[in-house]
Amino acid sequence: MPTPTASQRPPATPGTQAPPVSRPAIPWSVWKTEVRETLILGGPVVGTQLAQILLSATDTVMAGRLGAADLASVALGGGVFYPLCLYGMGVLMSVSPTVSQLYGAGRHDEIGRQLHQGLWVALVLGVFTAGAAQFCEPIFHALDVNADLIPGAMGYLTAIAWGLPAMYCQIALRGMSDGVSRTRPMFFISLLSFPMNVFGNWVFMYGHFGMPRLGGVGCGVASAIVLWLNFFMMASWVYFSGGYRPYRVFERFEWPRWADIRKLLALGTPIGVGLFMECTLFAAGALLLGRFGDTVVAAHQAALNVASVTFMIPLGISTAASIRVGQAVGRRDPAAVRRAGFTGIGLAAFIMLGCATLLALAPGPIARLYSSDPAVLTLMSRLLLYAAVFQLFDGFQVASNACLRGLKDTSVPALITVVVYWVIGVPVAYWLAIGRGQQADGIWSGFIVALFLAAVLLTIRFDRISRRFASAAGSPGES
Repeated sequence: MPTPTASQRPPATPGTQAPPVSRPAIPWSVWKTEVRETLILGGPVVGTQLAQILLSATDTVMAGRLGAADLASVALGGGVFYPLCLYGMGVLMSVSPTVSQLYGAGRHDEIGRQLHQGLWVALVLGVFTAGAAQFCEPIFHALDVNADLIPGAMGYLTAIAWGLPAMYCQIALRGMSDGVSRTRPMFFISLLSFPMNVFGNWVFMYGHFGMPRLGGVGCGVASAIVLWLNFFMMASWVYFSGGYRPYRVFERFEWPRWADIRKLLALGTPIGVGLFMECTLFAAGALLLGRFGDTVVAAHQAALNVASVTFMIPLGISTAASIRVGQAVGRRDPAAVRRAGFTGIGLAAFIMLGCATLLALAPGPIARLYSSDPAVLTLMSRLLLYAAVFQLFDGFQVASNACLRGLKDTSVPALITVVVYWVIGVPVAYWLAIGRGQQADGIWSGFIVALFLAAVLLTIRFDRISRRFASAAGSPGES
């Protein structure tokens, strides 16, 4: 029997309430389509992230074959390089939601202009950060790094830093491409960059084709060259592919427009702050454990590496969800905003549940892939059980945060990450690890507390902001 419309329902008699208006359920086919579109968008992003981890692992292996000093140079230099570039990465991540909303709104002719402003920001930030990297030696002294290792670490850092302008410009191009639902180009470029990186390391680290044997510094040189090649490949792809022509990317030259740049900075700066807070949370854990010896640090780093690899999957899904949310915002479609967001959050959580189950059922075999030391194996196996718990929360928080970026809501999420990671998470980890003597178990318990709170608060935030958008758009949205 069909449900009567509001005009067909009999009026309520005095003293009684009108019958509630039932909201039609969303057909399963709609949800299935949303899941499929999210996976199609997110799959190449997952592949890109995994390829980048493979590049990092290759650098580590090739440096390790040269000796402990070269491996330490790459590790120490990279340990400063990646936090150094996080702010710029966060700022330029604002290009994707900006473009996705323009794409959803059908304002295709404005996409090229926004990309140009992003490229100006990328160029300035890249040159500034590369210059700042040349003066980071005091950081190594402050961290009490062995004086014999500092020249190699600085050599690696100063070499790879000159690839930053290219890396930042590539992030802007990738953000534009992602925003118009083209996530495959960066995946294919990442696949090509792997053999290029291996070849570059072979030439500069080991001294072939007449080049001097630079050791760990050569790894930085090769990485910088690959970053520039990646940028030129991405720019060429956008220029020659007909799929980007409607967006007038290279049709005309755009000088910097402060109004547009200010919006990108306002949207992206909180993202950069959030990335830095999350990165330094895990770095702080390693530093706090340094006093407990190499076995504890080794087990901690190996377990964290496992978690970072599995994290790439929900990270890719969350990027796709952010794109879908942004495009729905541009279309002024509140129901699609919530559907895209909760599909992404649900997929990320479901995938992380599978990863958590794997870690919980097979911690020993996974640990044996990293070490044969009995003490490291025992501790790492236990830490992987903690990782299994926080994996689920990590999936929720990264997806919710990404969906909020699609809504251009970044300031409050950044504040949430600062509070839960550094005002709550780090003190709890310190108290449990040092005050209660739980060592690595305490650090990982602190991680769980921080990620749980981030997951809850960011998911609630997305629910509220998407409902607020529905009200502003004149739609009740979805329950």
